[in-house]
Parts: sequence; C-alpha cells; structure tokens
Amino acid sequence: MFRYEARFLPCLAAALAALLCLVGCGESQPPPVYAATNNYLNALAAGNYASACAVLDGRARASLTKLAGSRVSCARAFTLCLPNRAENLKQDQAQLYYATTDIHTHGSTASATTSGTAVANALKRLTLAKEGGHWKVTSYGQGLKRCRRRGARHARTTRGDK
Repeated sequence: MFRYEARFLPCLAAALAALLCLVGCGESQPPPVYAATNNYLNALAAGNYASACAVLDGRARASLTKLAGSRVSCARAFTLCLPNRAENLKQDQAQLYYATTDIHTHGSTASATTSGTAVANALKRLTLAKEGGHWKVTSYGQGLKRCRRRGARHARTTRGDK
C-alpha cells in the first residue's frame, strides 16, 4: 500500500503547487471598461432600467429619451425601445452569462460590439468614455433605432390575453 501512495506523490505535489499559485495570484478583476459594459448589459437583461440609465452618460440618456419621446424617463424609454424579444427574456437570468463582448480601447474612449443574448444582439454596438476616472456608456446601443408608441405595448398585451 505504501508503494501505491508514493507513486502519486509527484502528482499531488504538482497539484498543490498549482493551487498555491492560484491562491497567491488572487482573483483577477476585469478591466473597468469591461465592467461598465457588463454592468450595462446585465442591468438591461435583468430589467433594471434605472441601473442601466445610471451607466449612461448625460448625452446618451438625453438621446435615448428623445428617441422614445421627449416626456419619457430614461427607464421608460428602455421599456419602449428594447425589442419585445429582449424584454420578454429579462426574467431569464441565464442570459446574463452568455453575452459576448469585444472591446477596443483608444485612450479614454472605447467601442464595444455585443452579441450572444437577446439584449446584447439588440444593442449590437456601444461606445464608452472615461469620465472622472470611471467608464460611462456614451451610446445606448446602435441596434435601438426606433421605439414603440407609449400605448402600443399595453394594447399588444391586452390583445394577447383575449
């Protein structure tokens, strides 16, 4: 029995060394530009539009509300402007983990291409800028080009209930 254990001793030592290396290195955090992009995607996917609005800079919020109608809040604008397929999936938390984000930084600005989930596919492309040490989303999403009328969503769900 002693020979059997001694044979695996080098493997055990290698595994222990790898584990110590991982513990010593600590958990790596994504770069802040990725974090800002992921926060925005995750907030939209979860239906937390107020948090998504907080990640947008002032011009992007104003542009989104203008697209939806001048008297609409930023959070309400997402309700009107996200495609139904993206909004219907907001309760599916699994989609938070499958978005693909490709980010290119250029100094204090960045562009992000998103895909893989209903929300990421709806947005398609974002721009970001570093403001006061934090990354802000400067465009709400290239794929959001039009919004539903304010009463259209309610009318659509009412017809579906009959």
